[in-house]
Amino acid sequence: MTRIFFQWILSNRLKILVSLGLLTLFCLIESTKVLFTTRPLDIFPKNHPYVKTFSQYEQILGSADYVRIVLAVRRGDVFNIDTLSKVQRITKSLELLDHIHPFQVISLAQKKVKDLTFDGLGSFRRDPLMWPEVPQNQEQLNALKKRALSTPGILGRLVSPDLKAVAIDAGFLTSLKDYKSAYAQLKQIVDKEQDADTEVFMIGRPILIGQILENMPQLLQIFALSLVSIILVLFLYFRSFIGMIIPVVTGILSAIWALALLGISGINFDPLVLVIPFLLSARALSHSVQFMDRFEEEINRLKNKEEALVETCSDLFQPAGLAIIQDAATILILLSIPIPLLQKLSIMSAFWVFSILVINFTLHPALLSYLPVKIDERPAPDKTSALGKIYAGLVKIIMALTQGIGPKAVLAVAGAAILLTVTLSQKLVIGDAYAGSFLLWPDSRYNRDTTSIGERFGATDLMTIVVEAESADSLKDPGALQGLALFQRTLAELASVIATVSIVDLFEAFNHTFHSGDPRWAITPSTRKEGAFLHYLIFNSAEPGDLNALITPDSKTAAIAIYLKDHTAETLQQVVAQSKQFISSHPLTGLRLRLAGGPAGLLSALNETIAAYRLWILAWSLLITFAMATSTYRSILAGLIVTLPMLAVNFWAEALMVLKGIGLNANTLPVVALGVGLGVDYGIYILSRVREEFNKSGNFDEATRIALATTGRAATLTAGTMILSCVFWFWSFLRFQAEMGLLLALWMILSWLAGMVLVPCLAKLFKPWFLRIRHDK
Repeated sequence: MTRIFFQWILSNRLKILVSLGLLTLFCLIESTKVLFTTRPLDIFPKNHPYVKTFSQYEQILGSADYVRIVLAVRRGDVFNIDTLSKVQRITKSLELLDHIHPFQVISLAQKKVKDLTFDGLGSFRRDPLMWPEVPQNQEQLNALKKRALSTPGILGRLVSPDLKAVAIDAGFLTSLKDYKSAYAQLKQIVDKEQDADTEVFMIGRPILIGQILENMPQLLQIFALSLVSIILVLFLYFRSFIGMIIPVVTGILSAIWALALLGISGINFDPLVLVIPFLLSARALSHSVQFMDRFEEEINRLKNKEEALVETCSDLFQPAGLAIIQDAATILILLSIPIPLLQKLSIMSAFWVFSILVINFTLHPALLSYLPVKIDERPAPDKTSALGKIYAGLVKIIMALTQGIGPKAVLAVAGAAILLTVTLSQKLVIGDAYAGSFLLWPDSRYNRDTTSIGERFGATDLMTIVVEAESADSLKDPGALQGLALFQRTLAELASVIATVSIVDLFEAFNHTFHSGDPRWAITPSTRKEGAFLHYLIFNSAEPGDLNALITPDSKTAAIAIYLKDHTAETLQQVVAQSKQFISSHPLTGLRLRLAGGPAGLLSALNETIAAYRLWILAWSLLITFAMATSTYRSILAGLIVTLPMLAVNFWAEALMVLKGIGLNANTLPVVALGVGLGVDYGIYILSRVREEFNKSGNFDEATRIALATTGRAATLTAGTMILSCVFWFWSFLRFQAEMGLLLALWMILSWLAGMVLVPCLAKLFKPWFLRIRHDK
C-alpha cells in the first residue's frame, strides 16, 4: 500500500513541488508577522490561585516587572546634596517612562514617602520626607537624616542600614512588552548619575530581559556557527552537495512552516526560548539524515533512482511515522499544563515536528527525483576513511555486547544506573537553585548587582499577600490587627525573610507617635474604638495614592509586603509553607489571607505547577510511546524495548541536572519537557531495521550487525553533528544556554547509547516474536 502511494508521489512530483513551493512562499510571508517578544504573565500558570490573586489585585500587589535601582556612595553616607539630587532626578525620570505604574515608584524623593509627627494638641502631620526639593544645606540634611531614621519603613528598605546606599523601586504595568527599549531607557537614566563617588546597581525582570536582548546578536552568532558546523559535517559525511543540502532544507522549511503558524494565529515567540528551535531542528535533521543515508544505500544497490526512492520511502515510513507522531503526541501533552508559554510552545513544536513527516515523504522523493545523483558516488565508509574504520570497530564492540551474557550484563549496568539516577533525580530542585538569575553567569553584571544589593539591603525579592476584609470595619478590629501583626512576626522569624510591611505597621506607628514616642506604645490598638480612631487618623493624614500599596480606599483590601533575601526554591518553599501553616491554624475573624503576589509570589505559583506536572508529563509521554510502539509492532515487548531506554535517558538527564546544580524552572522546563522523547527515534529506526534484515536472513546477529552498520551509522552522524554544534554554546554569555548545551549534548550521547546498545541487547535478550513477522510495504 505504501509503495503505491510513493509511486503516486513520483508520478505527480511536479505538482507536489509547485504546491509545496507555493505553500512555503505563503508561510514565509506569514512568518514575518511573528511577534518576537516576552509577555510577563506568559511564564506563570494562568489558573493558579496566586496568579488569579495577582491579576485581581495588581494595583496593590506590586508588578511582576519590578525594578530596584540602588545608588551606593564610596565615601560618607547618602545624606548629601549630590546623592539626594540624583535620587530626585532618577525618580522624576522613572515617573515619565511609558508603561510605568504611577503608584509603584517609591523613593525618598516621592511625595507619598512621608514621616509622621504629632504636636501634642491632637494634630497629626504626615509630610513628605524630601519633596518637592532636595535639602540645600547641612542643617537641612541633618534634619532629613533624623526624620528618615525615625520613620518606620525607611531604614533597611529605602536606605541601607549602614546609610551608604539608597534605593528607588518602580513597577511596570503588564502592558510592557518592549523590554529592550525599557532597559535602554532605564540604563540611560542611571548611567549619567554614575561617577567616581557613586555606584549604581539595577535588578528586576525588565533589567534581566533587557540585558539578554541587548546581547542577542551574540546568540545569533552562536546559532550561525552551529548551523555552519552542521553543514560542514554533513558535507564531509555525504561528500555531496545534495546529501548536505537536503537535511538543511528540511530543517529550514519545517521552521518556516512552524513560524507561519505563529504568524497566522497571532502567537508571540519568546526570545528566551531560542534553544527550542535548535532542539526541534535536531529532530528534523535526524529523520532527514536517515532518509538520505538509506536512499544512498538503496540507489547503490538497485542502480535505479525511482526504485530507490520508492524502496527508501516504503522501508522508512513506518519507523519515521512512529517516531514523528510519537514526538508530536508527547509534545502536545504540554497543552495540559496551564502555563501560556508552554502551551504556545506545544502548538508550535508539535506542528513543527509533524511537518517533518510531510517534508520527508513528499518533498524528499519529489525533489531527489529531479536532482542528479551519481550511483556508487560514495563507497561504504568502513573501507574509505579512518572514521569509517573506527565506526566499524565500534559496531564490532556493540555486537560483542549482544553475545553470551553480554545483554544481561548491559541490562544490569543500565538498571544500576537507573536506580542511582532515580535516587539523584529526587533531589532535583523545582525552581531556581541560585540567588540572582540562573540565565546568566555569576560574574554577569546583573548577578553582581543582585549580590551588591543583597549585601547592602538584605532583600532582593518581594512577595505580597492579600488581606480581604468582610467589611470596612474588619481592619479596625483589634483582634484582626493583632492576628496580622502575629503573622508578620511569624514570617520575620524565617532567615529568608528580611522584613515585612503592612497597614498594621502604620497603626503601630500612629499609636507610638500619639503617645509621645514611647516605644512601649508601638503596638496595635487594644479596643475597637482605638482601632477606629487610628484608622481615621491614618486616612485623614494621607493624600490620594499614599496608601495604595498597603490598603484600598474602601478599607476592604490590604496587602502584606514580604521582603526576601532571594527567590531560590528553598526560600519560596519556606515562606509559602509558613504562611499556609499560619493561615490554617490562626483563622482571623472577618479577614481572609490570600497568597501571593509580587515577583516571588508568581514564581511560587510557577514552582508549584512544575512540581505538580513534572511526573504527569513523563508518565503520559511514556504511556503514549509505549502504546504507539505496541500497536505499530503489535507486541508489548516492542513497546517495552522502545520505552525503557527513553525512561532511563530521562532519569539520567535529571541526575545530570542535579549534579550541575540546574533547577527545573521556567527556563529549563520547556527544554526538559520537549526533550523527553529526544533520541527515541534512534531506537525505533534500529529496531525496525533489525526486523527488516531478520526477515531477509533469518539470522538475528547478522540483522543486528547490518542495522548498526547502516541505520546506526546515520544515527551516529546525527548525534555527533548535534553534539559538535552544542560545543559553541559553551561560550555563550547566557549561563542557561551553556548549561542547556551541555545537557542536550549529554542527552544526545545517552540517547545514542540507549538506541545503539540498549535496544539491540533488549531485542537479543527477549527475542520478541514480532521480529519474525514480515511487514507490509
